[in-house]
Parts: sequence; structure tokens; C-alpha cells
Amino acid sequence: MKHPSPFAKSARRRAYPPISPEAWSRLEKYLEQEERRLQDPSAPEPDIHLLADAEHGPFVGIVPGLDHEGRPTVFFQKAEGTTQPRNAPPLVALLWRVHLAFGGGGHPNDAGNDLSYVKIGSGNCKVTLMRLVLDAKPGETVRQKRGVPFRSQDPRNFFKTSRRMLTEEGKKTRFPAAGRPEVTAYSLDRFRKHHLRSGIAITEAEYLEVLRRVYAAIDATYADA
Repeated sequence: MKHPSPFAKSARRRAYPPISPEAWSRLEKYLEQEERRLQDPSAPEPDIHLLADAEHGPFVGIVPGLDHEGRPTVFFQKAEGTTQPRNAPPLVALLWRVHLAFGGGGHPNDAGNDLSYVKIGSGNCKVTLMRLVLDAKPGETVRQKRGVPFRSQDPRNFFKTSRRMLTEEGKKTRFPAAGRPEVTAYSLDRFRKHHLRSGIAITEAEYLEVLRRVYAAIDATYADA
């Protein structure tokens, strides 16, 4: 079944190449290790170095490290411009890397008000990474908590709320409707255009299954975020 992409008519944008078969293999291996750990908490921690890369699409310097609390995290930054590096827990980094495995854009913005969001997509159609992680639906918005390390894309630093709650509080905000289905359609559009030249031996159905597994791991890990 075809998933029409809502991003098809976006403005002209830079085309990023797909990742290499070797990079894809490392992402799949990390996912397998993460799934094993979720099934058996006594299993070894996944090898975060499998997520490292010199560059991936719009991002460079994808390196493992520790966050301000000493927990494993993955740092990355925009290849162009002057925005500072962002960091995300390994599963969150895996999510954006799988979504952009066959091309596609992304952007870490500095809002200038001590808030910062990483967006996945291109042109006028970009969806924040945390809308995907927290599975925000139409009528819901995801906001960053005040006083947290604002460049950290840790789901614990964000919360999901409704249009009604913000309206009652008198807060002005936009209410994006796009979420997991739309970004999945975006990624499928990139897959259909680039998977042959990528050299990655995977079918469309298999790619969708990898995305499903990543989201299952995300939901199991951050259900209480």
C-alpha cells in the first residue's frame, strides 16, 4: 500500500544522500541489542558506538558521550551554520537516523528564548523530533520544560499537552498536526527515490518494519516521559 507523502510539494531543498550499507547495518545491530536489553534487563548495554558517524544527511559529528548527568548520549550538530551541538539518548538518535537513512532533511533551531527543538523533514513541512518520540496527535503540542539543558533532546525534558489546556491558560502557540504517520510517509518517499542507489538490501516492507520496531522500543522506554 502506498503512503502518499505530504512533503512532496515542499519548496526546493538540498538533497542529502542515503547512508551506506555499512552504516545501516550498524543501526540495525544497535536496534537488535536494544530489543534484547528491553526483553532481558540483565543483558549487556547496547554498544552506543554503533550510532557514531562522521556525517549523516544534514548532521555531522555524530559521536557518543555523556550528558550533564553522566548518562550515555549521542552528540550531533548541523553541518551548515553556527548552531551548537545537540545531544539525544541513544534510542532517540537511532530514531532520527533511521528516518533519514535514505535521505531527507533536518534542522536544530535556536528559538532565541532558551528553547530548542530538532525538526525532521524539509521545506515548510518539518516535525519536531519530540512529537515523534511522545507520539503527539493532532490537537496536541509538545513543549520543552523550562530550566532544563535546552540543547538536550532527552524526552524527560519535554511534555505533551493539549490545545484546550493551553487555550485555557491563555498561551499563544501553533498546533501542528503532523506526527509519526506523516514523517513515516516522508521517509518512505525518500526510500522509494534512493534505496536502489543506496546499495542497502532491504524492501519497503522491511524498512517499515524497522521503523515499527524502533517506535516500539521508544514507547517501551519512554512510556512515562
